[in-house]
Amino acid sequence: MKIGFIGAGGNMAGAIIKGILNKGYINPSDINLYDVANEKLDIYKEYGMQVFNSNYDIALNSDFIFLCIKPQTIKEALADIKSVINANKCLVSIVAGVGIKTIQAEIGSDCKVIRVMPNTPLLVGYGATALVHEPPVTAEEFNFVKDVFQSSGITEICSEDDINTVTAVSGSGPAYVFQFAKAVIEEAQTLGMEKEKAANLFINTLIGSAVMLRDSGFSADELIRMVTSPNGTTYAALQSLESDDFNAIVKRAVAAAKNRADELGRPNKP
Repeated sequence: MKIGFIGAGGNMAGAIIKGILNKGYINPSDINLYDVANEKLDIYKEYGMQVFNSNYDIALNSDFIFLCIKPQTIKEALADIKSVINANKCLVSIVAGVGIKTIQAEIGSDCKVIRVMPNTPLLVGYGATALVHEPPVTAEEFNFVKDVFQSSGITEICSEDDINTVTAVSGSGPAYVFQFAKAVIEEAQTLGMEKEKAANLFINTLIGSAVMLRDSGFSADELIRMVTSPNGTTYAALQSLESDDFNAIVKRAVAAAKNRADELGRPNKP
């Protein structure tokens, strides 16, 4: 079984590939790579992966073709490969906003397409990936792709109607966490604390809080109440967040990401 990556030099493709390598799920010699900037792929050659010179060559020599490119370039990429897409090949698209039917229309056939929305924590084995498929994709083919992502995190099977919301929640989600951490650590520095110490404390606070949210059985509201004493320090911080309309700010950001994913799926949208 050969898998190929179009756009292999991108950040998300790199996360998927490195996740596969870290877990040893697929033999490196069964992985084919191409990117317009192929020099980015030299490091993968050391693992025994094959680097090709075109989208066409990837599709010709692979059973599963991962489309790891920008929405603005997918039409050109699909035009390059459509002549070799047949019933024995399966496209795996991580392209934001571009639906299964759109891909099939560009290929010109009822080809096999699995739509996936992963995120960059795949790199460290904590990816959160949503997958969508429909006939003629077989259960065996879908499970193979799901296992690729399951090897580096958790997976959820979703409807295509939800995939742009998934993009906004978990696809873009790591950036929200990083932005929040950046703000906390910067303010700690302003208050006189060393950056490294503040970062160590807050990063572990994020990890521990995430585990509590996942494993404690308590809701987010219940966990907040457990930390908050009347008129205490946490209460003061939460009051400040509320006065700045923190929840609404976050909700608007998530909605903006989802709306942008919707826009990217519309024809001729830059």
